[in-house]
Amino acid sequence: MGFSRKLPTANTGRKQTLNKAQNKVTSAPVGGNILSPATTTRLAATNTTYNNASAAIITAVRAQRNAVKLAIPQRILLKDFCNSYVKSLDNGIKQGIFPVADRTFFGLDVDNTRLPKLTTDEELVDFSDLVITGDAARVAEGGVAMSLPTIAEFVAIQSVAKPIIVAVSNTKSTLTDKKVYLNSLNYDTDDCIVHVWNDAETNFSKYAPPAKRAACRPWSVRYISKGILSVVTGLITNSVTGLGIAYAKVRITGSGHSVLTDAMGYFTANTSMFGDLELTATHVDYTDGGVSFLKEDGVAFVQNLSLDPE
Repeated sequence: MGFSRKLPTANTGRKQTLNKAQNKVTSAPVGGNILSPATTTRLAATNTTYNNASAAIITAVRAQRNAVKLAIPQRILLKDFCNSYVKSLDNGIKQGIFPVADRTFFGLDVDNTRLPKLTTDEELVDFSDLVITGDAARVAEGGVAMSLPTIAEFVAIQSVAKPIIVAVSNTKSTLTDKKVYLNSLNYDTDDCIVHVWNDAETNFSKYAPPAKRAACRPWSVRYISKGILSVVTGLITNSVTGLGIAYAKVRITGSGHSVLTDAMGYFTANTSMFGDLELTATHVDYTDGGVSFLKEDGVAFVQNLSLDPE
């Protein structure tokens, strides 16, 4: 079976392909750049734009990680204060200090003393806002001031915790926007890569097929073919901790199926494809990743890959 060109499907693969072609142009001796002036200009612009967009995602991922770490203790503290406020209110109701109707100022049911559901950051922040506005409305109507905690103590905690907790959502939105933007570049990026490959193959068109492929590969052209069934194994790891990622979905681009990593992060995939292959991995808690590798026909290969946690 003959060889065919195969565009990368992962964003990391696109970035690697652009960088490889641009590095070849940059390192070419005088007169050695085989790309047309138009393709050369377009490649430089596309490569810069794509690398900047990829770097923006890395920055956004780091910002999200930091925001999550900072929010953990603040989330616990604010939730404790919200629950303490409601418990204090209910104790006051039991003692006759507050009327049971005071629960309505905070969106609470008057018929039971269940604590509010604060399972998400949005629920926690919204209820903490309601504690402050509801308490002000309650006191304005002649209600007795709260103690243990006082509303001043509550406001002091909430004013610090809220922006830190909200920052988590903001960084997630920023990361999503950066990913959407990068993906919006893919159509034009793929077209640019095709033009680079076309120029390379045109330049080496008089070469015999094996020599042509060998000459075009340094210019980032990827060729694949099918031959003898063989195995690709590897380990998918967390780029921060270095630990294996269990149950990540792993695929060799162009194959009709994917495999899952085991509990330690190892995978085994059978393939009859060889040449310039691409391995991609996805997991719900990680940014999608991919890596290119050159595999010989029928020869087993080991390829590892690290994913960035979100």
